[in-house]
Amino acid sequence: MKAFLLAAGLGTRLMPLTRTMPKCLMPINGIPLLHYWMKLFEFHKITEILLNVHHLSHKIVQFCDSYVGPVKINIFHEKVLSGSLGFIINNKDFINDESEFLVCYSDNLTNINLTEMINSHSNNDFTMGLFESPNPLTCGIVEIDDDFNIISFIEKPNKTQSNLANAGIYVISKNIIFDLDNKSSGLLNISHHLIPHLIGNNKIKGYKIKNFLLDIGTLNNYYLSNDILTKNSSLFNNILNEK
Repeated sequence: MKAFLLAAGLGTRLMPLTRTMPKCLMPINGIPLLHYWMKLFEFHKITEILLNVHHLSHKIVQFCDSYVGPVKINIFHEKVLSGSLGFIINNKDFINDESEFLVCYSDNLTNINLTEMINSHSNNDFTMGLFESPNPLTCGIVEIDDDFNIISFIEKPNKTQSNLANAGIYVISKNIIFDLDNKSSGLLNISHHLIPHLIGNNKIKGYKIKNFLLDIGTLNNYYLSNDILTKNSSLFNNILNEK
């Protein structure tokens, strides 16, 4: 399976750290975040990725040039940001031979069981990774029915009765993308311009992540991630020790 890995963000919430280091290369317990992603992809037999870059892109290119492993890395330089959905639409030839594909936001630190999530996709059009957020008002929040169909989705709600949040990890069937316009215009994002149109057809389902996941995109969470891994150094041993 192939994956889009989104890494073109400016990392504004991590300033001043991201003035000199792109968010996807921020070190966590001494290891760049992107290294965790590559080892996760290796562990779950992801064969090829398309990585978009923008801010401090030369440093990401240097990291990818030094990578030695079975995953083929393709890099797409976005001179003008097109958004998560726009990036996929503009590069849909990458998944031309796939029936479904992964989309992952690189600012997550996770050891999610991608194989289990992919297997759960089944006949869905769109499968969204979900986690229980301690701060649901800052996330995209979903409600699900007993069959894990997503029946509502609100980005950063004013109030909510659910704490199930969008993790920014998706399995998407190719036909969903190929039915969209050939080229994006302006910023098109998955959460605003795709997910709302899929609600209600029983083809968009949630997958509850049982493993560790933390968005390191804020200073508080970045420092928290380092603290957690310093105290629990074995948390990622299964993927980091993958041969």
